[in-house]
Amino acid sequence: MNTMTVKQTLFSVVSEILAGCEGVQQVNAQNIQTLLSESTQQIAYSIEQMTRDLETSMGFSSAYASLTAQQIAPKPTLYSFLIFQATQASRSSTISSRQQRYNLVAPEFTCFLFDQNIDQYNVGYREDNAVQRTIDQAAQCLAHDPDFYLRGILQTLDLCWSGLARATELPQDLRAYGLLVPYIHWLRTHRATRSDIADVLYTVADVLTNEHLAQIAFAGGIYTNEHFQRYSDFVDSALGNVDSHRVENAEQTVARAMLRGQGYLMVSVSHYLLQQCDSRDPNTASEAHTVRQLLQTNPQLVELVRLAEALVRVGDDAGDLAIDLDTHAPNIFLSTATLQQFFLQLALSDNDFTELERLLKLGRQSNKDATRAMDTLSGIEKLYYDVFLDNRYAYSKDFQAFVRVIRAVVYGAKVNAVYNDRIAANIGQLLGARTPAQTVH
Repeated sequence: MNTMTVKQTLFSVVSEILAGCEGVQQVNAQNIQTLLSESTQQIAYSIEQMTRDLETSMGFSSAYASLTAQQIAPKPTLYSFLIFQATQASRSSTISSRQQRYNLVAPEFTCFLFDQNIDQYNVGYREDNAVQRTIDQAAQCLAHDPDFYLRGILQTLDLCWSGLARATELPQDLRAYGLLVPYIHWLRTHRATRSDIADVLYTVADVLTNEHLAQIAFAGGIYTNEHFQRYSDFVDSALGNVDSHRVENAEQTVARAMLRGQGYLMVSVSHYLLQQCDSRDPNTASEAHTVRQLLQTNPQLVELVRLAEALVRVGDDAGDLAIDLDTHAPNIFLSTATLQQFFLQLALSDNDFTELERLLKLGRQSNKDATRAMDTLSGIEKLYYDVFLDNRYAYSKDFQAFVRVIRAVVYGAKVNAVYNDRIAANIGQLLGARTPAQTVH
């Protein structure tokens, strides 16, 4: 991929996302070029900063830190820029510097960092660093102790709240969560409560836990015979649906994890909180509803959240089909019929999903059928937006603000087939190549 191809790819992705995000004003070529220039500079900055952070606080070698940053930084950085634009948070005076923008994508960066190592994205390479050691520890206990990641992340929050200022001050067993330290401090400085931040971090743990559970239970496509204690995610916690004694088999665990582990809800909750922090008057007490409160009082919102999980996962797997074949990673189009059925039951509850089931089975051989599966889910999704947003007086301002963030995040995820992980990594390699290319041996 050359520089011109990078520019064309980014322009295509930015144009497609912004064109489909309601609320974005003046979408024209000049504005897109301006945004593209800003995001390209931010990607390059994020690669440089992440390389340093991985070396200094997580024990990555110089070469592997550089490679990892180039692979990870481009996609979440670009999507974050576009979501800020779509939700109008990019006009904020409180989120101005490149360092701040880098810090505020910490949840996404952390998830990509773990995801890459859990899925062995760099096949055949393994390095002893804080992230890999944490993954190795989790692998030994996650089947019977699914709260492993959640505990570690909330311990990091506790230390930050008690005065820990820098990631390098974390105990060695928490260093893998170091990118979250400046994120936590920024939110606290901007009047987010501890419970606000804990809820966002819960969604980060959801991604790490489910990504890892899927990999363990999937076992390279043969599915382990082991049973797994069911993990209760943030939505379960908000609704009080926590059952520490319930167990599921491997296929059920993979299906649930594939839905809960792809991160769109984490991005939505984080951006909603950033939006609330930006709009809070420092002279008055905030009356904004938390996402936890919105879920507790609006059952239809829970339905939308679960539906969108399926929509994002289907889009992600359609885009990464070739990659997942190479790396033997879970992919809904490559899954068993039993798993696909349970996947749809979790996502659509009592709705008829016979046609979707057929499209998932065909999607392995046909991009057209994979696209039709996405379109079918998108049609259902739109019905929720019509109900929630068309009548401005039927729902609270906070409720509609959160739904708009979900809509922007989900729409961005739909173009993942255009901007998949390998394209993002190629872009990162070019933007990060300020010195002769380093090779990991």
